[in-house]
Amino acid sequence: MLNTKTITELKDLCQAFDIEYTKNARKQDIIDVIKEAGISWEDYENSSKPLTSLTIEEKEQINLSKEEKETNKIWLTMVNKRGALQVGDLHFDIDEPFLFVDEKLAKEILKTESNEVREATPAEVYAFENGE
Repeated sequence: MLNTKTITELKDLCQAFDIEYTKNARKQDIIDVIKEAGISWEDYENSSKPLTSLTIEEKEQINLSKEEKETNKIWLTMVNKRGALQVGDLHFDIDEPFLFVDEKLAKEILKTESNEVREATPAEVYAFENGE
């Protein structure tokens, strides 16, 4: 089935499933990488929900999730909103209530400062960034 697709279609499939291929890959090279990942064209067709049908919030949550996945970082925020909060080297305040922190550091902070800091949801970060 993959042999009947164009290179552009195959690259779109790779992009949708975060499959990496070399810049100058031939069609067969891309097909081999897709097969190694265990993805079929049917998986692609079943998973593809056009972005135009997603709400703005869903798009932002997808983008935040990708960002978190790629960087192994976590959004943190204050448990109780206040003027300012200093936790180690991190500084939260009214203007910057969310910080994107390395996962290991975030886990340590959450262990020791769980009454002051918590993990923020993508929806909270989105709402803050868009003034909602």
